[in-house]
Amino acid sequence: MWRHEIYCGVFDLELLRQAMISVLPAGTDPDPGVPQSELKLSGQSAMFALVLDDEGRPVEDTSVISSCAWATGRLFDPGPSAPGWLDGFEELDDAFGAAIDELTATTILYGSAARSGTTDEQRPGPEAGADSGSWQRLVGEILGGAAVGAVEALFGGVVGAALQGATEPLVRRAADWAAARRPAGNQEDNGDPAGGSSVPEQVPGNSAAPSEGYGDGSGPRALGLADLVALTAQIADLCGVRDQLRPEVIRVRSTLVYRPKDPQTKAAAAAPFLNSLLPPDLARVAGAVGKGIGPALEAYLTEHDAVSVRTRTDVRRKRGAVLAGVDPELVPSGRWPSPAQYPLALSQQFAVDRMLADRAGTEGGMFSVNGPPGTGKTTMLRDLVAALVVERAAVLATFDRPGQAFTGPAWRGKDRQGKHARFVARLDPRLTGFEIVVASSNNGAVENITAELPGIDALGEHWRDGPGHFSDLASALLGGRAWGLVAAVLGNKTNRKEFSDRFWWGRLPEKEAEARSVAGQPPLRGMQAVLTDWIPPRTPPGGRRAPAPADRTGPAGPTEPIPSWGAAVAAFRAAQAEVERLRTERARLASALAAVESPSAGQRIADLEAAVRRADQEVTAATTAFEQAITAADGARSAAAGAEALHRAATAHVPRARQELAAARADLSAARELATHHRDYVTALTARQDAPPVVERGLRGGLRRLLQSSADRQAAQWQQERTQAEIAQLLVQQRTALDDSVAEVSSAVRAEALAEDRNAQAVTAADEAAAGLTAARARQEATRARQAAADTAVRRARRAAETARHDVRAAIAELDGQHQALQQAARPLPSLPLGWQHLDEAVQELGSPWSDETWSTARSDLFLRALDLHRAFVAGTAKKVRGNLQVLVELMAGTNGPLPDEEVEHAWQTLFLLVPVVSTTFSSVGSMFARLGRESIGWLLVDEAGQATPQAAVGALWRARRAVLVGDPLQLEPVVTMPAALQRRLLRAYGVDARWLPSATSAQAVADRTNRYGTYLPAPDGDEQVWVGSPLRVHRRCEDPMFTVSNTVAYDGLMVYGTASQAFPDGERDGLLPSRWLNTDDPTRPADAPWGERDRRAFEFVLDLLDRHSVGVERIRVIAPFRALVAECKKVCRGRAGWTADLLEERCATVHRAQGKEADVVILVLGGGRPGAREWAAGTPHLLNVAASRAKRRLYVVGERSLWATLPHFDVLAAELAEFDHLRDRATWPPDGE
Repeated sequence: MWRHEIYCGVFDLELLRQAMISVLPAGTDPDPGVPQSELKLSGQSAMFALVLDDEGRPVEDTSVISSCAWATGRLFDPGPSAPGWLDGFEELDDAFGAAIDELTATTILYGSAARSGTTDEQRPGPEAGADSGSWQRLVGEILGGAAVGAVEALFGGVVGAALQGATEPLVRRAADWAAARRPAGNQEDNGDPAGGSSVPEQVPGNSAAPSEGYGDGSGPRALGLADLVALTAQIADLCGVRDQLRPEVIRVRSTLVYRPKDPQTKAAAAAPFLNSLLPPDLARVAGAVGKGIGPALEAYLTEHDAVSVRTRTDVRRKRGAVLAGVDPELVPSGRWPSPAQYPLALSQQFAVDRMLADRAGTEGGMFSVNGPPGTGKTTMLRDLVAALVVERAAVLATFDRPGQAFTGPAWRGKDRQGKHARFVARLDPRLTGFEIVVASSNNGAVENITAELPGIDALGEHWRDGPGHFSDLASALLGGRAWGLVAAVLGNKTNRKEFSDRFWWGRLPEKEAEARSVAGQPPLRGMQAVLTDWIPPRTPPGGRRAPAPADRTGPAGPTEPIPSWGAAVAAFRAAQAEVERLRTERARLASALAAVESPSAGQRIADLEAAVRRADQEVTAATTAFEQAITAADGARSAAAGAEALHRAATAHVPRARQELAAARADLSAARELATHHRDYVTALTARQDAPPVVERGLRGGLRRLLQSSADRQAAQWQQERTQAEIAQLLVQQRTALDDSVAEVSSAVRAEALAEDRNAQAVTAADEAAAGLTAARARQEATRARQAAADTAVRRARRAAETARHDVRAAIAELDGQHQALQQAARPLPSLPLGWQHLDEAVQELGSPWSDETWSTARSDLFLRALDLHRAFVAGTAKKVRGNLQVLVELMAGTNGPLPDEEVEHAWQTLFLLVPVVSTTFSSVGSMFARLGRESIGWLLVDEAGQATPQAAVGALWRARRAVLVGDPLQLEPVVTMPAALQRRLLRAYGVDARWLPSATSAQAVADRTNRYGTYLPAPDGDEQVWVGSPLRVHRRCEDPMFTVSNTVAYDGLMVYGTASQAFPDGERDGLLPSRWLNTDDPTRPADAPWGERDRRAFEFVLDLLDRHSVGVERIRVIAPFRALVAECKKVCRGRAGWTADLLEERCATVHRAQGKEADVVILVLGGGRPGAREWAAGTPHLLNVAASRAKRRLYVVGERSLWATLPHFDVLAAELAEFDHLRDRATWPPDGE
């Protein structure tokens, strides 16, 4: 039967862009630096859409209003600065749906003209009579004045009420309209006795012809053209964009769908895809913030200022950390079964190991990988998938019986009709958290991954003859030969339906079913049939099983063999044991290697050698001290001998000094006695001399005097005088003698003083000599002790030095022994990274430490045994698995009955047991996983995250426990159609940091900030550096010069050349047509002409030579930075052989559209370009990086070299790409006939 999608009010997206620009302040550049010609939007959208059944009746819950049109109107009134400026959309959407229901429940007589077309006869005629205004009243009450005016215009009458209420503010107008159409049960009590709008009375059926296809009273009537015009006009008026968007066109898309088997089944369909599904999903996440947002989203939303820069490990600087990151203990047990001789490169293995190792202590978080073009992002992710499948299998292997993996009672319910029972069994929580969802902003990226994983080419030759994993179903889903059902493309409703048809029901399009039959293949059996086959038949009460129905296998092909649980567990455990045995061997060698080559091992030798040097220094110091002690001892002995001699001399001098002092004192005493004698004598003489003559007194004296004669008296006188003279003479003599004796006394006193001084000096000298002797003897003893101590120190130092030398020799010998053992081990194990630290960095990156063929093979075998175990588990629990998947399939089709959200999660978890990986775009996450909440998915793998806006990933991250974002922020930024100036205005209105500007950052850049492991690269727009997470470095896509151009302009030499050389254009003509720049300098070209005649001729010349050398269109891509150039190139290609319309559209495009694609040959058409446009193209390395890295074998540039070669980044292109010269290149660019 037919089903119709109706798109009403179709408008050009360019009008939408112009409307957004018009709200900016005058003079604002909406997108600074970007040429306006590159900003024009192509494509269209619509004001609203809905689905009609085969009779033209609306299908329930399919009407949808354009949120884009709504928001555009709100930009004008009330504007982003007004609080709640976007409020009311949900209410309007609900009210509009109610209005449609009311409209289709009401018979409206537009007049006979409405049934037959849009000619002049359509306007209401006089036959309507008194009821000619009834349809206006009904439409006006149900929809509004704008709807009435539009229908009047359709019929050619006067608009009349078309502008009714148009001057009312838009916010109030829309709110009032929605409130007036809210169902009565939801009306707020506003004091109006009428209680809101009521359903208009039915117009009498005989007053005029009803609208075409109206109902017979059993349900809603069909919608006619007039109804659609009315609805379009009213919603345009309510959104306030009638003048800006001019939404006047109505389009219908009709498709054939299956008619329900049960005629009573209510028609159901998904709403048309008109709005982005991100806003409602973001609103759901925002509403759940209070309950936590999960570790992945929490890490993603880390504030810029809270990012810890100090904990970062730069993998280009700290090479030891990279080698430690691929230690055998960290390598996962599972590996993708790619050729064992081609393991992951160093940076790929490091990233996988870190993704898994960083879960320590938590099951959540986020990791980012910077994946420049051609560095093996998908190859890396395949190994992560294998690792997680093996981890889950390890849990499965712990169950004795498969049924033990389901815990607790199953949920039980009914299908939508309430006729058939439905149940959901709950998996053991240990088996959850391994679900893998690949998401991206574009279908191509996610479909590439999910198409590559199941393909037979993803397996190495060694494993292609194995049993496969539901390979028939996988091939049906892939549309080509597949080896295993390991990934599926889901996402939008079309993909989900196709998946359900093929995977569950085994339904194929007629052509594919016929092709299978022609190829001799049996009909495809869907998983529903396979699981039914695996369910054991019930045993009747008698104990004998009933025979299987004859048609159990049915016409849909033979049954899948039932795997044995016990055999699968045993095989898995044996493979696991082998992997761990080989891991243990390599871990032991890794420990030995660490002892030999790790910095700590070298440091140990260095420390021991330093100890030897210190010991030698100590010996030298001790020897010097000993020699100094000997010298000091000798000096002390000499000093002691001298002190003894001095002491003896001083001691000997003391007696002499004492004798001299005694003699001096004796002399003094004698002198004093003599002087005293003389003094006394002088005194006596003086006394006699001065005494008067002696007269004898008394009688006798008197008689004598009388008796003396004169002679006697004269004699006596003379005698007296003579005596006096003698006395005087004696007195003189005595006085002289006295003076002499006094002089002698003085001399003796002086002699005595001198003697006393000499005696004192002698005593002092003797005392000092004694003290000196004592000190000298003490010093002598001290120096002897120091000499002995120094001698002991010398001997000790020499022993320590010898011990240190012995330790060095022993350590070196031990290290040499370990090194020799490692060299022997490296012969059969070339992946052992012996001498790795001394290798060139490029050689390090190209290597694969520890990933030898033996271990790689064992790990891949383990992954395949893990899939076998999963298959055996599904077979052993087929009934429960079928029940869970039945509910999920109905959920994806929208035909399920009531189902709790918790059971939805359990049903999804069951699907991931059979299909480990599913893919979706971010825009479909909210619809596909609408019933899944926070941390309901184990792993989210975001591919091409550099092309995703930051907000696009939020819903998926919220549902994930662990996220890995893979992308390249140095390729082209996310495409955001909103002008950058308007984005900034909205950021300011909401107080958001400018660093979250959607057009200036990406999900990859946001995730990179928080990754501990990465490196710094030059920022594309300045002198600063940008941190990128765990980079993949080995490039295996492009040959030179494309590799060098990309690596130089964007990656600061980060990438390592690993591209295998291939013949071009083929083995016989290898080396022809090397990459060249075909210079089209033309002085006569107008400055604003991007394309000229020389460009056309050069472009045709390249195409001709490629065609002449059998390089087909499928090997070529033509890209250009500007749309005008692409248009010119299409004109040239359109008339050439092989360029079909599809190939022309797909292989001739702008650089932006070519991102994510590749070809053997890329023709980059630059032309002349307008001056501003050239500066824009060269403003960052992104555009040239993408352009160069699309070409695998050859790159040809067509354009004015003098104009482009002076620009940033393009100067590198000019330096690396030689200019084509007809004469010089004649040998490799042979002309016709050569």
